[in-house]
Amino acid sequence: MHITTIDALDIKGSSWRKAAATPGALKSIDVGLEEAYFVRTDNKYYAKPANDLGSWRVMPGGLKHVAVGKEWLFGLTWSSGAAATSNWVWACELPCTGRGIHTNFPENRTPRQCEVSLEYVFCTSDTNKVYRTGARLSWFKNGKDGAKWGWPTTRPASVWELVPNIEAKMVTVGDYNVWAIDTDGTLKFCAQPCATGNWIKPTGVPKGIVYIDASKYN
Repeated sequence: MHITTIDALDIKGSSWRKAAATPGALKSIDVGLEEAYFVRTDNKYYAKPANDLGSWRVMPGGLKHVAVGKEWLFGLTWSSGAAATSNWVWACELPCTGRGIHTNFPENRTPRQCEVSLEYVFCTSDTNKVYRTGARLSWFKNGKDGAKWGWPTTRPASVWELVPNIEAKMVTVGDYNVWAIDTDGTLKFCAQPCATGNWIKPTGVPKGIVYIDASKYN
């Protein structure tokens, strides 16, 4: 894996340097303002400072995908066996210590991937639907033991809202827009929070795009 800072990029790409070795092969990685998180192919996940100083530290539990916002990390849960929890989105307040809260995905569907902006979280489902919720979690109460971020005793039936007029393979979020690659492979964007589903197809986009990411902070 190689890294660079955005302000250090140049036309020759000479600012890239090899990052410290990761403890295993990566499946998912995302970088926040302060920390980077990655998921290994065996679903263990790790964290370290975003400036690449220090060592990777293993986090408790397992995830299959990770997305980092300004204040919260959002992950797709993973477990094996009969008690598999593949339909949960898990949130952990930054800096994450491994203790977070879960929210069930709409219609008991399986979330596929998520992206976080300063204000919203957007996730795709296994049926190509796009859902949205707020990136600041304030819809729960403490757990029965009174511990912060414990399993909530009460919560709304669903905190997720369907984003209309799109079926997407993946989404990413920038400062102002949410971007999606739809099921036809077409790139589209919509101004956040995209409540009306006014998706726009930009011009001059090359064909064959399979992955996209947008800066969250500038």
